[in-house]
Amino acid sequence: MLRALQGAGCRLPILTVLALVAGCTMVPRSQVADCQRAQQTLRTENARLKDQVLVYQTQNRDYADRAVDDSRRLAAQDETINQLQKTNIAYRNDISRLEAAYKQLTANLGDFATSTADARAWPRTSGRSASAANKKESGSRSPSSSGSDDAARIR
Repeated sequence: MLRALQGAGCRLPILTVLALVAGCTMVPRSQVADCQRAQQTLRTENARLKDQVLVYQTQNRDYADRAVDDSRRLAAQDETINQLQKTNIAYRNDISRLEAAYKQLTANLGDFATSTADARAWPRTSGRSASAANKKESGSRSPSSSGSDDAARIR
């Protein structure tokens, strides 16, 4: 009896292996061909995806480089803007200082400044009115008066 059990115990694994080997030979060739086509399709898809990953990595590097360049450019622009703002503030301060100095000067000069301004304007207004009077009286231009009018227009 012991021998029968030992023989059965040895036969069971052998029979199992034979059944598995025999099962593989029973698969139709169409299924094997389908599996090979699916395997080839998956390999092609895998290669395409790897290429796409490389494209995305390159694009990502380009974007990173552009971001660094843009940040440098923005930093330079910020520095320029700050300098221009400081210059603008200094310019406004100069204007305020000069305006205050001008007001102080005109206040110190008082009526002398207005009389001086009238004195400067006096020859121009009187010369124009005199030449206008000469034009009205003569009715035509004289050679000497036309030269002075042309010179006044040029100034």
